[in-house]
Amino acid sequence: MRTKAPRADRLDKIRDITIIVLKNNGHLTKIDLVQKIRNNLTPPQLNYWSISNIREYVAALEFLKLAFSLRSKMIYLTTSGTLLATKGIFGSPKLDEQEKQIFRQLIFQNQRFQVFLALFTHGKVPKDLMEFLKIGESIRLKLGELETNLDRREVQDIFKSWALSTEIIEWNVTTNEFFPVMKQDIPLNEIFASILNAYDEVENRIIKRAEIYKIKDIVCQKHRIPCSQFYDSLIKASKEYSDRIRLEVVPITMMPLQKFKIEATERFGIVTQKGIYYYVKVLNSGGYHSE
Repeated sequence: MRTKAPRADRLDKIRDITIIVLKNNGHLTKIDLVQKIRNNLTPPQLNYWSISNIREYVAALEFLKLAFSLRSKMIYLTTSGTLLATKGIFGSPKLDEQEKQIFRQLIFQNQRFQVFLALFTHGKVPKDLMEFLKIGESIRLKLGELETNLDRREVQDIFKSWALSTEIIEWNVTTNEFFPVMKQDIPLNEIFASILNAYDEVENRIIKRAEIYKIKDIVCQKHRIPCSQFYDSLIKASKEYSDRIRLEVVPITMMPLQKFKIEATERFGIVTQKGIYYYVKVLNSGGYHSE
């Protein structure tokens, strides 16, 4: 087994491979896997899977102990790999909560990933997500500060991506800082109060609106929660307090994201069937008091 992390930054692709292997009785030759991937996917998804790319993702299964190989040409799912494949949703670009939990347990146990985690916990390897958040509750690191004795590519390309997609860390877009997070049970009125306070701080006084991602940065960092929890709470708040705030859809062509890939828009707004909610508008300026 290789020591450095494979070039496999997308955990959803790792999950897809486990599902393909499970459909073939939990084992498959690597040559057959290539063919199965080609049979299950169509462009543009298929364009992502080059031969070298598939090789790296197969290696990632072994790296995370989702599979093992008794012979170089055959891979077998482990118990964890079978569980992930059973719970997984093939082709979904996002991990659901069950998938995130399985991956969190696996990567927390990975020795090289533990070195990455220790960046946020003053050098101590946390035993679980709760301890990770508790020890690192005041830590904020810029990308250039994610430095360890590991390969730079592992840290900045692979481990950072894994930690973000499993909601172990969050990214403050405004300051380009990363910090530990965990979903928490926070009353909606408390989140709403934080949203209004953040709005006052970042509102564009000319257009009398605030960009959602700027509010997200402040609220997520204050409460140490992942952006998905913030987005869910913001949508609920816009319905519960519809007389106070409104979310506004802006066409993608009008958003200041031209230098970013379309997939990155969810980091700057809420993607819905109606479009992308990019702004928050507070409808009146009266003070808010949580109940």
